[in-house]
Order: sequence, then structure tokens, then C-alpha cells
Amino acid sequence: MSKFKKYQRIELSLATESGETWLKKELDFWKHITIRLKENPTEFPHSINAIILSYCSEIGIAQRTKDTSRRINIVVEANKKHLLFNHDEDVAEIAKYISSNSAGLAALIQCYKMSLESQDETYTRLYTDDYEKLRKDTAQEIFDLVTSLKEKVEKSTAELQDKVDNANKDLEKIVAAATEAVALSEPVKFWETRQATHKENARKYGLQALTAAIIFGSLLTLTIIYEYISGRSVTIAGVNVTIPENNFGVAFLVLLTTAGIWSIRVFVKLMMANLAHETESLERATMIKTFVAMTKVNGEISKENQTLFFTTLFRPSNNSLSEDSTAPEFSRLIEAVLKSRGKES
Repeated sequence: MSKFKKYQRIELSLATESGETWLKKELDFWKHITIRLKENPTEFPHSINAIILSYCSEIGIAQRTKDTSRRINIVVEANKKHLLFNHDEDVAEIAKYISSNSAGLAALIQCYKMSLESQDETYTRLYTDDYEKLRKDTAQEIFDLVTSLKEKVEKSTAELQDKVDNANKDLEKIVAAATEAVALSEPVKFWETRQATHKENARKYGLQALTAAIIFGSLLTLTIIYEYISGRSVTIAGVNVTIPENNFGVAFLVLLTTAGIWSIRVFVKLMMANLAHETESLERATMIKTFVAMTKVNGEISKENQTLFFTTLFRPSNNSLSEDSTAPEFSRLIEAVLKSRGKES
């Protein structure tokens, strides 16, 4: 038995309700040994006798102490100090048999002390070896754990960095697409506004062309009726034909016909030009929207496609009124009418 186990056994014995009984048996045991030793006092060393008496005195103090923890402390300290065996140990039975032999009892006490010291050293050495082994094993486990954790952290860091890089790339694409969409939103708005304007203008010019045709038809019909009523009849190839009374009527009919046809032609031309501009505006707005959609899907568009897009977007418009749409020379017609009126007067 080692010292540690001895003291632990004593603490457990005294901590229970039978602690007082243990103290009484311990004190009675050593009193019995003391009585037997008195039969041969010269053969027993005085130093060991003094140790037994001191131990019994301290056990008596513990027996009178009511506090359990203090009692345990007194008994344990007494055993640490004197290193005597207790009544409940196996060696106590041997001590009872040889208690009448002082020399034998002294030798037994010395052997017990040496045994405790030896077992304590062995226990300490084994404890130290076990502790060292446990320390090394624990250190290796900690090292392996730290290494594994470091590898996992590095792997997780690399994966997280890849995700962050990919997220940054996606974000850059989204920002670029959004920026380009914002930049192109104004052109789209411009072309859609222009489309609506040309559509409205085409409708207006169509109505004006229709109005001009109705007015021209009405005036032409009234003029013909008037000239027919006020005109003179001539026989041409045996057929009676009514013609205007003078050249002024002919000139007026020519002037009215020319003005009517020209005005209708101009309004129709303007209507067709606005319809063409409306279609062109719709095409360019659709082109810009398509370009933005392709940018969002593909992320990047090659420079060649961008050049083609901008070239097509900013091409000049070919829809314009030609020179043959200008007004006829009314001055000559008016001059001819005035000359004919001068001759008649």
C-alpha cells in the first residue's frame, strides 16, 4: 500500500458515521500494543515508544474533536508524521501476535515504514511515467487536432476565397450590365418618344391629306359645274362640247388641279416619311433593348459586335422629302391668268 492510498482509506473511514468507532478501535489497538510492550521495556527502542505515545495522544485529540473535517485532518497529519500501521490493516494482526516481543515489533514497524516509502516511490515513479506518457499522448493528440484543424481552416479559407472571387466577378458583371442599362435607358426613352411623335404626325398628315382631297374634289366639282353653266357650246367633230367662256376659267381649272394634286402629294409624302421614321425609331429602341439583354446574358460582348451595334444605331436616316416635293411655279400660272384677263379687257 502506498502512502496516498493509506491516507485516502483513512479519510474515507473517518468521513462516514463509523468514524468515531474507527478512532476508538485505533486508540484501543495501540493501547493494547503499549501494554504488551511494558512487559519487555528494555528491548524496545525508546524512540519508537515515544512515536507510539505521540500518535496515541493525537488520536485522542481527534477523538474529542466534533468537526469531521478537522478530525480527518488531525488523523491524516498524525499518520503522515509517524508512519504507523492502523488497526484495520493486515499487518495489525501480525503486530498483535508479536507485541510481546519488543524487538520483533520494532522490526515490524521499521519494515512497514520502509514498505510505505518503497511503495510510495514506486507509485510516484509509475505516476510520473503514466503522467509523462499521458502528456506525450495528449500533446500528440493536440498536435494532430491542431494540424487537422489548420488544414480544414486553410481548405475552408481557399473555398471561401474562391466563392468571394466568383461573387466579385458576378457582381462586377451585374454592375457593368446595370451601368450600361442605365446609360442606354435614355437613348431608349429618346427613340420611344420619337416613335410616338412620328406616329402622331403620320396620323395628322394622313387626316390633312384626306381633308385636302375632299376640299380639292369639292372645289373642282363646283368649278366644273360653274364653268359648264356659264360656258359656251362649240361643235367639235359633230359633237357639242361646253368650254369656259374665256381663258381665265381654263387657267383657274389648271391652277386648282395643280394645287390640289400638289397639296395632297405633299401631305401623303409627309405621312409616309413619318411612318418610316416611326418604324426606324421602333427598330433602334428594340436594338438597344436587345443589346442590353445580350449584355446581361453573356456578360461581355466582343468589340466587333459592339462596333456593329453602334454603327447601325447611329447610321443617318434616309427618309426625307426630295426636291420634287417642292411647290410648282404658281407665279407663271398666275401671270398667264392675268395676261389673259388683260387681253379680254
